[in-house]
Amino acid sequence: MQVKIAKASDQFKTVWYSPRYNAGDNGTRLARQMGLPLGEFDYPKSVYTVRDCIFAVADSRAHVLDYFAGSGTTGQAVMMLNREDGGQRCFTLVEMGAYFWTVVRPRIAKAAFSPAWNDGKPQSHGSGLSAVVKCFALESYEDALNNLPTPSGTLLDGRSDAEKDALITYGLDLELGPHLLNLDAFRDPWGYTINAQLAGDGEIRRHRVDLVETFNYLIGLKVHGYGPLERYSAPPEGFERAAHADGLGRMKLTGRLRRDAHGPYVFQRVEGELNDGNATRVLVVWRKLTDDPEKDAAVLDAWMARHRESTRERTEHRDYHLIYINGPVTLPQPTAEIRTVYPTEETFKIKMFEDTESASQMGGGHG
Repeated sequence: MQVKIAKASDQFKTVWYSPRYNAGDNGTRLARQMGLPLGEFDYPKSVYTVRDCIFAVADSRAHVLDYFAGSGTTGQAVMMLNREDGGQRCFTLVEMGAYFWTVVRPRIAKAAFSPAWNDGKPQSHGSGLSAVVKCFALESYEDALNNLPTPSGTLLDGRSDAEKDALITYGLDLELGPHLLNLDAFRDPWGYTINAQLAGDGEIRRHRVDLVETFNYLIGLKVHGYGPLERYSAPPEGFERAAHADGLGRMKLTGRLRRDAHGPYVFQRVEGELNDGNATRVLVVWRKLTDDPEKDAAVLDAWMARHRESTRERTEHRDYHLIYINGPVTLPQPTAEIRTVYPTEETFKIKMFEDTESASQMGGGHG
């Protein structure tokens, strides 16, 4: 009896010639059924091709990265698998084309809402996935240049383009360094904007920067919870300076800190732990600053007391190893050598430039 042994290439073709891998039916037609304006993607791959590749090599809790997202087939394939077996797979898609906004993002939203579409309309209801999808637009080098302060004087007058580029590069590398970080941004962490040109946008426009989220990534924070935005007001006559021998005692709030939907003092707390292997517990307090730093510090003291947060020692209510706060702080520390409170601005700057020579000149981190 003779046994015919198939070549590896024949086996491969037998598997991948299945109709489910047809890019015309399960790629192009599927995308058009979802109502996506393909344009630059007239022939996307079959969603089953990607689905089966992921299923073959990854478990139900895998994190799938597609660094060339194209039309977003990988994201839809991951959600397809999660629907089938109740998995908790995550995905990260990276794309720089303008079609991210017109094809990729709408496709992911539609795939999460319903598994079946026709003529741009969902064909099933009640089958949506419980999912959180975050979209990030990363600042480019050109965006950084567009946000530099306008140089004063006549340094660039009469220079050729090559000379201007050389002078700007010299200034960036040797003069400005970490000062490219605009510390005024921390006065209102929810209102900071920069000039940026997004993919497909022909103009440079103002876009908001999420400093809160950016800081979480810089310090490696696994967020356990975000507090709501809290607004407060305090009576103008409710501030007084604590008695001190030299008359320079710190400002204290003696009046009541009141919740006020239109109040000038805005707070938000973020709780989590660092991804450092030590389960370092962290509290980040963000606030909008006014033009009076002493009153800002006094209101912070009152807000911390209101929430029963102690920086002098750990308490039974909260047990944080590190507390980050933006703006002026007069909170007590355990000892002169041991700190529990760190300035957000300093930490932000160190983390952004920790791999540069300038960072080593600013001092180290705090473990």
